[in-house]
Amino acid sequence: PNPLIRRSARSSGRGAARTKMSSLRNSIPRRAHKERAQPESRKKYGLLEKHKDHILRARAYQRKEDFIRNLKEKASFKNPDEFYFKMINSKTVDGIHRPKPEANNKYTEEERMLLKHKDMGYIFQAVQSERKVCGDFEIFKTNEYFVFCG
Repeated sequence: PNPLIRRSARSSGRGAARTKMSSLRNSIPRRAHKERAQPESRKKYGLLEKHKDHILRARAYQRKEDFIRNLKEKASFKNPDEFYFKMINSKTVDGIHRPKPEANNKYTEEERMLLKHKDMGYIFQAVQSERKVCGDFEIFKTNEYFVFCG
């Protein structure tokens, strides 16, 4: 629908579908209102903050405030008796939780190689058993075809 055309809602009957053109004055572009520049005497204070700059700054501030409020709310609901073993098996470095380095090296290099070898053996055995199962199905394959004529 054209936004410049209004339909009369009250009239009913013969002229109900008649449309009116809105004022042509509304279609002419209006003068753009420019924001003022920073006065010469205040140049030393930097750029003058315009409305769009203020909106950006205010929204960023609100986002940060909401984030902090959510963190405070989560902290208030935290159970002080809550315990996980990860709390023992990690340490903080500069306020960041890091796992203990000895937890990463659980196995020696020889043990890792042995485990890989066992894994390969298991995979090889699984492949062999699958081949055997598939081989059993090949017994039932025949080259005979039945043609039914009615």
